Amino acid sequence: MSSKDYKNALNDIRLSSDFCAKMEKQLLKSNFDDDGYEEVENHVEVIENKGFKKYLAAATVIAVIGAVGGGGYMNLRGGLGSDAQYGVESEVEEVSSETKNSDSVFDFPFASIELKGATFILQETNYGSIHSKVPVVASYDMAAQLIEVFSQVNWNESKSVTYAINIPDDKDDDNNSEADELLTAINASLNGENITFNYVYNEDYYYVHMYESGMINVYIRSTNNGLEKELGYNMTSEQYKEIRTIIFGKEENKAFFAGINADLSGVRYAINGQSGTVTDEQAKYLAKCLNEMSDTLLSEGHKERPANEEPISLFIKDDAYDCRVDFYSTGEAFNKKMINSTNEITERAYMFNPIIYSDIKNILAGLDDIPCPVDIADMDGTLLKCTFDNKCNVYTLDKEQLKQLQSLLENCNWKPELYTTAIMGSSAFAETSFYNNSIVLKNKEQFLFIYSGGLAIYSDKNGTASSMPDIYRIDHIDGIDQLISEIKAMNSKMTPLSTNELINRELDICLSGDIAEVNIRGTNYPYTESGRKIPTARLREVFEGLEWEEMEFKEYDDESDIYDEIYSQYDDEDGTELKLYMINQNSVYKMFGINNLGTYTNQETGRGYRCSEPEKVAERLDKLYEEYKK
Repeated sequence: MSSKDYKNALNDIRLSSDFCAKMEKQLLKSNFDDDGYEEVENHVEVIENKGFKKYLAAATVIAVIGAVGGGGYMNLRGGLGSDAQYGVESEVEEVSSETKNSDSVFDFPFASIELKGATFILQETNYGSIHSKVPVVASYDMAAQLIEVFSQVNWNESKSVTYAINIPDDKDDDNNSEADELLTAINASLNGENITFNYVYNEDYYYVHMYESGMINVYIRSTNNGLEKELGYNMTSEQYKEIRTIIFGKEENKAFFAGINADLSGVRYAINGQSGTVTDEQAKYLAKCLNEMSDTLLSEGHKERPANEEPISLFIKDDAYDCRVDFYSTGEAFNKKMINSTNEITERAYMFNPIIYSDIKNILAGLDDIPCPVDIADMDGTLLKCTFDNKCNVYTLDKEQLKQLQSLLENCNWKPELYTTAIMGSSAFAETSFYNNSIVLKNKEQFLFIYSGGLAIYSDKNGTASSMPDIYRIDHIDGIDQLISEIKAMNSKMTPLSTNELINRELDICLSGDIAEVNIRGTNYPYTESGRKIPTARLREVFEGLEWEEMEFKEYDDESDIYDEIYSQYDDEDGTELKLYMINQNSVYKMFGINNLGTYTNQETGRGYRCSEPEKVAERLDKLYEEYKK
C-alpha cells in the first residue's frame, strides 16, 4: 500500500470537516432535545437479523408449544404514572439523590469543561467506519463520579497520535517495512472501542476521544482564527474501564431495547401490583434476554394496548429523560418518555418476540426452586405421548393413571427457566434428539412437554394467542433418566391407541368448542389467511369415514431440519398447488393441520400420518372453506 493510501485512511479516521460541521450544529443547541436524540440514533448501526439461527431453533419449539402467532418505584412527572394508578403501595423515593449545586466542571489542561449535560458516545472505529451506540447525557451524579476518576489521571501531555504518525511521501513501496510498522501503529492507536465527547466554548470546539488502550486524543479548532491543534494524553486502561462503567454501566448489565440504552441494575419495576428494584443478578439476566431479541418499531399510530392486562413496567431515568417501558404478553412494548428539558412526552410502540415477556416475568419473580406447577390428577381425556427409542406410542389416561403420573411429576425438582437461555441458546438440544425420549401430556385445557435433557414446557391457559406457556428445568430426585424409566414401566401395563383412534382424539381436542378458526396457507397464499369461523360440527364431517396410516419416521440431526420438514408439506417443487389448512392454529395442542395431499404432521412428536383418500379431504375442505368465505 502506498503512502497516499495510508494518509487517506488516516484522514478518514480523523474528524472530517463535514462531521465537524454537524457536531457544531449539535453543540450549539442549548438543550438535549428529542430531535437531537433521534438524529444521533439514526446513525446507530442496527442489526436486523440478530440471532437468526437462534430464532429458527426457537421457531421449532414455539411451533411445538403453540406460540405461533423491595422498595417503591419513582414517581414520574408529567403523567407518566403513579403508585396509585398501578395498584402499587406507595414507597416513593425522591426524584434524585443528586446534589443540584454540586460542582460538575473539571479543569482539563486544555479547557475547563462542564461535564453535566455532556453527551458521551461509545463507538467502534475501523479505518474511518464509525459505529456508534445510543448516546448518554451525563447527570450531576455521573459528572461527580467522572471528576473523581479524571482527577487521578496524570495529565502530562504526550505526542498526539495522529500527528505523530508521519509517512514520508517518497515511501511508496507496497512492501515497505516502515509503512507496515506505521500501519500497525494506526491499528493499535486509532481502531477499536473509544468514548468520545465534544465541547464548545467561545467558538472554540473541543473533540475528545478516550481509547480503551488508555490513549486520549484531543482535537481543538477555533472558529475565530481557524487554528487547529491536536493534543495527546494517557490514562491507564483501568481508568478507562472505570469511566466506561460510570457512563455506560456494566457491560453485562447493559441493554439496548425499545430505543433505550440503559444499565438495568437499580432500575425500578412494577409487576402484579408489586414494585421493587432490579438487582445486579437480575440485571444480567434482563440484559441478556433483551439483547438477544431484536425489536421492531411499530407505526406511530399504534396506540392501543392489550385489554384487561396489567403490563410489566420498567422505570428508567437519567438527566435527559424519564421513561417507562410497559411489556405485554402479546410481545408489544410501549416506551413512554418525557424529555426533562422540555417536559415533552412521547410514546412509541415496539414489537418483541413474546418470549421476552415470559423471561422478564420469571427474572423479576426469581429463578429459585418451586413446587411442581403441573396439576393433572383430575383432568379426564388426557393423552400421554411417549417417544422412547425412536418409537412413539400414545395412550389415554384414566384417573388412577393420572394420579400415578402426577405423583411422578411431584417427585421432581422444578426450577423456572428462561426461553433465551434454554431455547435461543439451543442448550435444550445439547444432549439428544429433540423428539426422542420425550413425554407429552395434552388435553383440551393443558399441555406439558418434557424432553430427556430436563426442559419442560407447560401451559394451562387454554392456548390463547397472547399467552406464552411457561418453561422450566426439571430433574427427578434420582435423575431425569429415572423419570423416563418409571414412565416406561407405567406404559408397559397400558394399551396404546391405534392410528385411527389417535387421529380422532386429536380432532376431538382441536374441535373442542362450537366454533373453530380455520386458516389456510399454500402456493396461492404467501401468507396465512386467517379468521374464517366454521362450526366444529361441519369440520368434523370433513374427516368422517377416513382411514389413516403412520408414515415412516425421519430422524433429524439438526432442529432446523424439523422446522423445514413441518412446512415442506406445502412446498410446490413439482409445480402443483398445495394448501395447508390449519384449525385453531393459535395453539398447537389444540390444532390440526392437514394439506391437500392428505398429510397430517403431529408437531409434538414429529410423526407424520397419511390419509387413505386425500382427494376427499382436499375437496371437502375447499368446499367448506368457500362456503364460509368472509
